[in-house]
Amino acid sequence: MLGNYKAALFDMDGTLIDSKPVIELAWTTIAFKYGININNHTLEQHIHGRSGNYSLSYLFGHFPQYQQLLIKKEVDLIEERAMTELIPGAKSILMKLKNNGIRLGLVTASWPERIDFILNYHNIKSYFDCIISRDDVINNKPDPEGFKLCAKKMNISIDHCIIFEDSLSGLYAGINSGAKCIGINTSQIPKSVNLVAIYKDYLDINI
Repeated sequence: MLGNYKAALFDMDGTLIDSKPVIELAWTTIAFKYGININNHTLEQHIHGRSGNYSLSYLFGHFPQYQQLLIKKEVDLIEERAMTELIPGAKSILMKLKNNGIRLGLVTASWPERIDFILNYHNIKSYFDCIISRDDVINNKPDPEGFKLCAKKMNISIDHCIIFEDSLSGLYAGINSGAKCIGINTSQIPKSVNLVAIYKDYLDINI
């Protein structure tokens, strides 16, 4: 599996942690409060793997700017310190990759305070050589900016990186960056999306 890869870049929500239920709860709860119903299609296409600002604009773009900011704070408050479980085998795969000399990066649409809380809660922050949050980029996924920036900061060519992602927008970002991608805990991926492999979790991956 390692081949010529020098780095592995991971998304966080849905890829390292099982945060989908928390994210869905946060957005559907607050949307319902403001008279907006969110269906499964909206969750997959406009919530999961998307930046909070994108989802906010998509759902609440017709609200005044000051109210949008208040709504986003309500969503973030539910998400920020919610307890989440690691995807099975996640910590083990991080350890194995590090032990094999593979450098690790985290590229997420989440924000620094939540990233710190999650990584410290699961005691995995020390595994990562580079962390890119939504505050570090202008364009969030499906734009490849975050993955390219992470590779650049680690001084590794993007074509020597393997990317682990769960969402369609994240996989598009990874593929468009020029890297190879592995789908983790993913669903509804078109056959046209060319992936190295798809796994339910990390337990079946051999290194």
